[in-house]
Amino acid sequence: MAKKPNKERYTQRLLGLLEKEREAQMRQYRDEMRRMHPKEREAAGKAVLGMSASKAGRKFHYHLVRFSRDKAMQRSKIAVGDLILVSKKDPLRSDLSGTVVKRGKRFIEAAFENPLPKWAFKSALRLDLYMNDIPYKRMREFLQRFEALEGKDFLKALLTGRRKQQPATYEAFTPFDSRLNESQKQAVGKVLGSRDLFLIHGPPGTGKTSTLCEAARQCAARGEQVLITADSNIAADTILEKLVDSGVRSCIRVGHPARILEHLEHHSLAALFERHDRQETLRSLQEECNGRLEQRNAYIKPTPGRKRGMSENRIKTLAAKNASQRGVDAATMRSMARWLAYNEKVDTLMNKIRDLENMILNNIIDSMDVVVTTNSMAASDLLEDRTFDVALIDEGSQQIEPSTLIPLQKAKRWIMAGDHMQLPPTVVSREASALEKTLFERFMHESSDNAVMLQTQYRMNDTLLEFIKREFYGNRLRSDPGVAAITPRQLCAKLDWEIITVIDTSGSEEQKSGNEHSYRNEREADAVLHRVKQMVDAGVDAEAIGVITFYQGQVKMLDKIFQKHGLSVEVNSVDGFQGREKEIIVLSTVRSNEKGKIGFLKDYRRLNVAISRAKRKLVVAGALQTLQNDPLYGRWIAALKGSKNCVIKPPPGEGAEG
Repeated sequence: MAKKPNKERYTQRLLGLLEKEREAQMRQYRDEMRRMHPKEREAAGKAVLGMSASKAGRKFHYHLVRFSRDKAMQRSKIAVGDLILVSKKDPLRSDLSGTVVKRGKRFIEAAFENPLPKWAFKSALRLDLYMNDIPYKRMREFLQRFEALEGKDFLKALLTGRRKQQPATYEAFTPFDSRLNESQKQAVGKVLGSRDLFLIHGPPGTGKTSTLCEAARQCAARGEQVLITADSNIAADTILEKLVDSGVRSCIRVGHPARILEHLEHHSLAALFERHDRQETLRSLQEECNGRLEQRNAYIKPTPGRKRGMSENRIKTLAAKNASQRGVDAATMRSMARWLAYNEKVDTLMNKIRDLENMILNNIIDSMDVVVTTNSMAASDLLEDRTFDVALIDEGSQQIEPSTLIPLQKAKRWIMAGDHMQLPPTVVSREASALEKTLFERFMHESSDNAVMLQTQYRMNDTLLEFIKREFYGNRLRSDPGVAAITPRQLCAKLDWEIITVIDTSGSEEQKSGNEHSYRNEREADAVLHRVKQMVDAGVDAEAIGVITFYQGQVKMLDKIFQKHGLSVEVNSVDGFQGREKEIIVLSTVRSNEKGKIGFLKDYRRLNVAISRAKRKLVVAGALQTLQNDPLYGRWIAALKGSKNCVIKPPPGEGAEG
């Protein structure tokens, strides 16, 4: 029998993998900046050139700066919450970084911890999308803490494989949300009856967020303080928004204000801190401290050069005697003594301010039933030494294990939600690819009986659901009656009747893109453009259409083509569309070769994510002769050909095109 991994080997292994991934990501960012021409990096959406800066006021304790230019930023990937590096020419020589708080067509507004230097307010500035290293530092810190954890023997044994989860029993409850379906109620009841770790398996569109919010409300109603975390800020905001919309008032969002959606800011810890009834006392102490600082600065500071080896007590004694020593005259000695006296008052006031600030912060958090944050922020000083009754961890199947370990160490029992049949976390380092196996997936395989799968989906019609539910979810998924029969025609009367349109691009030529790491297919891109234009001309709103492709090379090509034709349709990779939906999805599979090679399309979870983003209609542009050589894709193509709601057409210009 294989020996179970002990705690030390477990943490050391993860620490090694984490460091390899951190180094790989940092190297990727820096290599791109070093290798790519500035305009090339801007074209890739990872930099903006020719910006000018102006002060934009303050938000909480942050300094806001607006970077703008006359020319619009075309499809920049820099988004709210991202970290940017500000430089004049060479970003690798700059250490000036800020967090994006707003973005428009011609401006980016960012928050900085400190005032910007004078050079940053000149023209011709460059902004680069940059890596935020703080989450890695926090993950590393919590991995190191894990070895020294006390009173968490069960958690250690569970994670190192020496113990199994204890079975959850169903606990009856009265739902706050009357719209919950039976599988959602079953999940919440099992959450209430869980004794340690419980899993909520949420396939696409099954109302996972609603289930988590109901679970949080039920736990809070019986007196438990709840921590809700997710790996991303947008997921944390989505949960907070759902809680607030459902009437929950005793909830708070902990995090960097720049990374919280603007309309949710008043629920943030920073906003509640500013509204606290002890703020007047705090401001009074700060004003007094500033006054003492001004008084102190009127005297000579006893620097090491001026002290000449004398202790502070010796300076005070000599000043009291109006004496001089070691070349320091009596007047200087008296002035340094006065500086020390005022500095002691400043230190006393600073300690009072820190104590009061901590009291206010703890008072706010203590008063909340539900605390919503990211995994990384759960490791911050704001939540230091705080243990919650239960942690609800969203995106469990999309976060690496060291990230999940943070909220696990912050609570007495744990609920994880996710879907291991969709894409795992993105891992850049091949040496750290083991991080793609998440704790959620591991526990689903080890103890699937301690999990509930949500079985009613509210996104797509039955035609789009059919293949997904059979291949990925054991035929256990069903559509809610409200979406089961929705059609493209309801979206646009002029749109063709079929729910799935396949454009067979067999015989097209796949090509390696410029950087030799990705593929593109020009003929397939033309077919996608033609189809999208048809739908827009028929009256479909461009916002209702999403274009997904498996390769970044094809993303870039389609982006350029759509820009050239004035079509503002979103184009993204499968990874970039996970967790999202559109009324119509156009999928470009790219690969076309005689050997039937399909590359990382072999990760079938990509196909699941790609086709489950559509609500009413799916358009597939792909080389069927290539795809059908793979067993799963072969079954998919056979299902498409056998569907009465699917039509297969040649590319434009190669036969009848409806």
